[in-house]
Amino acid sequence: MPVDVFNDTDFCLMDTDDFVQLSLHIFEELGINPAVSLNILFVTEEEMKTLNKLWMDEDSSTDVLSFPLDEFTANSPIFSNKHFTMEATDLELGDIAICPFVADKQAKLAKHTAHEEMLLLTTHGILHILGYDHAEVEEEIQMFELQRRLLVGYIAKVKNITSTDVKIEGLPKGRSDS
Repeated sequence: MPVDVFNDTDFCLMDTDDFVQLSLHIFEELGINPAVSLNILFVTEEEMKTLNKLWMDEDSSTDVLSFPLDEFTANSPIFSNKHFTMEATDLELGDIAICPFVADKQAKLAKHTAHEEMLLLTTHGILHILGYDHAEVEEEIQMFELQRRLLVGYIAKVKNITSTDVKIEGLPKGRSDS
């Protein structure tokens, strides 16, 4: 399977297949070749703190970290949704590490479920792997609007409802939310 989910925590995930299906939905929506591979790792707070210190030089745990294996451009073979080749199965997007314990705390503050928060973080992580960022105001607006559209579209598809009927409290919109 192109998307593998690993839960190295004692945090009970509701349905790991949901994260696979969300990832495939995002691939489809963004024209990503579905033969690419992605790993989603659910890690403890201590593991996340170690990763955050090693890669971001931050001495604390965080919610999500993305580890792209390459920098992708518009001409990259990952954006070849129409023509599947054997070589496409060797394409790896990278890894996303999510800390469910941090996600659970954030979910309570945002007034939605931990599962919804982890779906949001998965979407956020995939967008980072694909080169989206939110360091600048314009980038943040673009990334968060796309993140919202992708997540709401997925939930609407799963629940067989319209996007306008999806209600998730506390979805970030960008700096105007602050």
